[in-house]
Amino acid sequence: MKNIKKLLKILMLLIMTLLTGCDNNGGPFTIRQENGKMLLYSNNKPAKGGITNTVENRTGNLVVVSEIYYDKGIPNGNFILRNLAGYTVVEAKGTWEEEDVFNGEIKIFGQTIEDSFNGGIKDLNESATGKFYINRNYLIEYNGTQIDGFILKFPLEKVLYNGSLSTSEGKLKKENGQIIEAIFTENEILYYVYQKDKKKIIIRINKKNDKVIQNSQIGFDNVEEVYKLIPKDILKILKKDEDRS
Repeated sequence: MKNIKKLLKILMLLIMTLLTGCDNNGGPFTIRQENGKMLLYSNNKPAKGGITNTVENRTGNLVVVSEIYYDKGIPNGNFILRNLAGYTVVEAKGTWEEEDVFNGEIKIFGQTIEDSFNGGIKDLNESATGKFYINRNYLIEYNGTQIDGFILKFPLEKVLYNGSLSTSEGKLKKENGQIIEAIFTENEILYYVYQKDKKKIIIRINKKNDKVIQNSQIGFDNVEEVYKLIPKDILKILKKDEDRS
């Protein structure tokens, strides 16, 4: 019986060695440039496996600011980004294809950031599924201080190439980098965009008084053709505005 137990322990150790022996994620870590690309090295070899990055924040506390899966020295799987307070801001689950193409789901959690590109404050709570273009170099360099920069540099509505996005302000769908359908609210204005068979409609509606303030039609012969594409709840607003005029 003792021999059997000893044999089982040896087998368990062998299995664990097989499972973890191929990983190279223990450090020390260095970042190198090779052929114009950034690579993370662990113990002088390209990193492989799950790697957490721990930094000291302003209060002197140690915070895990990222959890990223690497292969051949580049991010090649799921990743999580946190701010210096330790709150998860970006969570991505999926796989990487050639170059900087990520295929999967990306979530951004309740982050309030100063939008220096467009001015003002932006509140984010977003989830998108599909194919994205994201520069992996940014993930390799991430140390917790660039979270606003990540969100502004790679906003989901822009880096999403194929797929759907849901935010606290609305929804949209994209195909081949083009918005084919969207409905969202910004500054008390309801926007509706629809595109199909190279036909597109863009409507802006003032939510305070349900007044249509812009109605752009491209590729349609008449307004009735436009109405066929508009969801019933939005069509009701449009019709109501027409009745008042």
